[in-house]
Amino acid sequence: MGTRTINNVIGDESFVKTFGYAPDGSIDEKTRIQTHLVYVENILRSNERANLTELQKRNRAVVLDLLGQYSSAGNFPSNHDYPDERRPCFIDRDGNICAVGYLVAKTAGMDVAEEINSRHQYDFLLDMNEEVLSDWANEYGLTLEECAMIQPSYGPPVGGDYAAGGVTTGYAVGSAIVGGSNVVFSVLTLTGNNSRAVGYVGMATGTIGILMGAVSIRPDEQIEYINGYPETISYKQQRNLSYLNIAMGTTCLVSSAINLLMIKKKERKSTISLYSYPGINNQLNFGFSLTKRI
Repeated sequence: MGTRTINNVIGDESFVKTFGYAPDGSIDEKTRIQTHLVYVENILRSNERANLTELQKRNRAVVLDLLGQYSSAGNFPSNHDYPDERRPCFIDRDGNICAVGYLVAKTAGMDVAEEINSRHQYDFLLDMNEEVLSDWANEYGLTLEECAMIQPSYGPPVGGDYAAGGVTTGYAVGSAIVGGSNVVFSVLTLTGNNSRAVGYVGMATGTIGILMGAVSIRPDEQIEYINGYPETISYKQQRNLSYLNIAMGTTCLVSSAINLLMIKKKERKSTISLYSYPGINNQLNFGFSLTKRI
């Protein structure tokens, strides 16, 4: 299975069977994982293995109940180290544990889960070749293939590189800084601040806002190929933010330009001149004249 699917054994079968279409970039991570875990739990409950002992059957029922509790809680790990693909993550850097890890921790102890994580944090379960995991699965009435079917793969942390809705953190922060500056300088010019510095800086920040918005406009949705898999990426919020940057930048640029023109107009109406004239004993005196044009 490809590294963009939720599971290495059944791919995105859980989502397709539940919703009738393949998941894309608009589906939030929690929904995708919970859909998979509920789907697999139902499969395993309906697939009663006849060769199990009574103890194994009871143990199997216990871990499936735990799986349901884990799925409902929704505290899933994140893949911090593989930003371009989905990977399993036994326990992430924040202490969030995966589905199989949770079942192990609740039945065999957290120390066993941490031991497995120390050697196989991002490994697919069928690649682990871990005797302690094989023994645990057998004790609790599961095959390794069933454990692998449970094991989800995880995407990068939600909000790790994005502020919200496909807007990168860098673009969001830059927009906040430039947009805030545009608001300040627009207010200053529109309330009668006649400083040349305010006018020139306002024109600069306004131009930056317009350019930043113009180059960042994206369509509402766009199909992109990530690791060979088509994903529909939503850029609606980025597009809206870009239009806002253009509008705020234009307002600041125009108001600052008008402010500078008004300053120049006032300067033309009033002229101060320096002149000299002879005084007593041929002493040279200086004077000023103010000419105001109406």
